[in-house]
Amino acid sequence: MKKALFLIVILAIITVLFVSCGKSDDPYGGAEVVYIDRVENPGDYVFVDMQKSTATADMVKDLKDYMSDAMGIAFKSVAAYKNSEYEILVGYTNRQESTDAAKDLKYFDYTIKRINNKIVISAGSDESLREAISLFKSEFIDAEAKALYLPENYTYIHEYLGNGLTVDGVDIKEFKVLNKTCLDEDTIRSELRETFDFELEIAGEEAEGEHYIILDASSYIYEDYSITIENGNIRLYGSGRSIYGALDAFSGEFLSGLGEDKSLTSVDKLEGKIEKPELYTKDQLMSVLTQVYDDKEHIIIGEQSRGNSVDGITKAINTFESATGEKPGIIGVDLQVFGMGIFSHTEPYEISHIICDIIDYVGDGGIVTFSAHWGNPSGNYPDEDNLYRGVLGYDYTMAGYEKAFTDLLTPGTEYNTKWMEEIDREVEFFLTLQENGVPAIWRPLHESNGNWFWFCTTQTGNTLDASYIKNIWYFIFYYFKEKGIENLLWCFAPNYSPNYDDVPGQGKMSTTYLYPGDEYCDIVGVDWYTQGNLEIEDGGYLELLDAAKKPGAITEFGSTGEAVNENGKADPALYSAMNACRDLKTLISDGYSFTYLMTWGGSWGFSFMGEGKPFMAEEMTLGQSEVKAIFDALK
Repeated sequence: MKKALFLIVILAIITVLFVSCGKSDDPYGGAEVVYIDRVENPGDYVFVDMQKSTATADMVKDLKDYMSDAMGIAFKSVAAYKNSEYEILVGYTNRQESTDAAKDLKYFDYTIKRINNKIVISAGSDESLREAISLFKSEFIDAEAKALYLPENYTYIHEYLGNGLTVDGVDIKEFKVLNKTCLDEDTIRSELRETFDFELEIAGEEAEGEHYIILDASSYIYEDYSITIENGNIRLYGSGRSIYGALDAFSGEFLSGLGEDKSLTSVDKLEGKIEKPELYTKDQLMSVLTQVYDDKEHIIIGEQSRGNSVDGITKAINTFESATGEKPGIIGVDLQVFGMGIFSHTEPYEISHIICDIIDYVGDGGIVTFSAHWGNPSGNYPDEDNLYRGVLGYDYTMAGYEKAFTDLLTPGTEYNTKWMEEIDREVEFFLTLQENGVPAIWRPLHESNGNWFWFCTTQTGNTLDASYIKNIWYFIFYYFKEKGIENLLWCFAPNYSPNYDDVPGQGKMSTTYLYPGDEYCDIVGVDWYTQGNLEIEDGGYLELLDAAKKPGAITEFGSTGEAVNENGKADPALYSAMNACRDLKTLISDGYSFTYLMTWGGSWGFSFMGEGKPFMAEEMTLGQSEVKAIFDALK
């Protein structure tokens, strides 16, 4: 909701402030000169209760409660048949002042007046009355000063600068709204009601010969927005966040600058910025991860977002918070078929929305880690829901697998061409994050020491030499470097495995079998799905740390086997978050240290595990607020 563009500034020793508001400063119109007065006797005012409608009664109660709290005065209501000298008249009342104020108001219009000792808030509908009350609370009440500021005999009328507007000679009423944002229609209508006193049709796609106000939130730059006239259309362009700034500027600075001439042409344009959260750096991220790892007594806790919903990150945060009482200190995001499917399964404005969610989360001190369940480029996957499974090969022989993994990294081959489409999308995505100043953890080829993904080292019982999978890591590493990606911490994360001797043909090779080398990663970890038996103690975690000399983490966590119910879901009766707490404390007492633990979310997350709140209440566990405090201490 946009605020009236006169700004009430109160100085301690000044009770009357003269403010001149010409049209260049006030998009809603209004008086040419406004005197802002402090109402000296607000406690004498009473609300006149008409009890005409439930909606109005609720709004009056809301305003009365707000004013009472803000000003420290217990405002009262009186019945309409009682006359008082000082009255607040909201909506329809039997007072002549209300009748006069409501005269000629259209559905979206509202007005705020002070007529002698009457404060009048009137509107053409319940919807616009709600807008008027919101404006009154934000612009006329100063909670800090516990004061009400409203000039005597003052009138504020919400006017619409969109009235009479033409674009290249075409009346604005002939326009439709083309929605290329994640905003729902109700939000769009609410925003545009600040500008127009009529409804504009919202279209899902463009049709030839039509004119549009195009709301385009496909920019990947968080703070920038612009308003331009292109091919007879009005285009409001920004990110999933700055599109709101574009809407505010459109009904404010942009149209108010036209003055009396309400004709738009291609020469009319506006650029602006919204405020962007302050983000930590890649070096600071590494410092925090190292600090927590070295601390040994604490561990950052988080959860993987699941699915390719545009609101997946927000949902994961909310789900975690509902289950634990805190926001997660780390969030996992899969970029490909098991998650976002970036640049192939989503519109640019959806990607922008996701990027903005990431920026807001990082701005609040959260850490983001990315993985990729790439689609099998050979097409040898079992079904559309498991594109990342199957084997990579021309046949089920060792020679066939070796050729397939060689071809994967050979430019121009079928496998390489298909796979590079996804790699290049990731490059674009990470460069976009980098341009926005977002550092992150990148965990490619996770669990590749197993036999369940096409990029695993064991294919139908044939275990490839480690060099084949290491070469994929090196290829990605140098390709990203060549493209200028510098905002990532690389995380090597095999599945835990007791196969220390690397006996081929097993379900899992050792945690060190595919380790690419110290210069190619920044942190390490293992994916650990437990049956409640502390499998990680015999799973090569310490061996990996000894080989890498890097901070370590539990990069995926969940329950499995005997620790899940018959539906394969976590069950607090079998293994809860407090069981995990017990196991972590045991490991720490045995000399283990972890940077973070991230559940795989969904049916492996805290909402299914149960006992999330006592778990996060432990001194050991760190949520988003604690992580932010560590980052803040570095500044």
